[in-house]
Amino acid sequence: MTFIATPATSMKFFTLAVSAMVWTVLFLFLALKFLFTMPIITGLSIGLVGLLYAMVALVGGTVRRVAAPPARLDDPKRDSASRVLMGSTTIGSIAIFVGIIGQASSTWLGVSFLSGSWSLWLGLMIFGVVIQLYGQAAYLRNLA
Repeated sequence: MTFIATPATSMKFFTLAVSAMVWTVLFLFLALKFLFTMPIITGLSIGLVGLLYAMVALVGGTVRRVAAPPARLDDPKRDSASRVLMGSTTIGSIAIFVGIIGQASSTWLGVSFLSGSWSLWLGLMIFGVVIQLYGQAAYLRNLA
């Protein structure tokens, strides 16, 4: 069991992260419908632990590769991978920021919690996280 993603395992960790997100959101919807019973809390815990494990592995692998000195200064693979990482991080951060601003403005305007607007902003923030995680996985995969 490893805590750092490698180029060979990066997409597996990305798949684990997305699966854990879906699992957690499913159990959150169950929690809203049936309240927080012990099986629902257990399901949420499993999803969040899986998500945290995958995210730590992807971030750890990315940090290790970014901090490593390049073999060649003009490596086109590294340049391409760096552009993918920078672009996905930028787009993901913008999506998360817009989602946060949207939720704050919805709260300020008095939009109810279960409205479509809240779901839109939450979905936008989740999309931003998925884009950032995919960028990290693609960065590691491109350096293989």
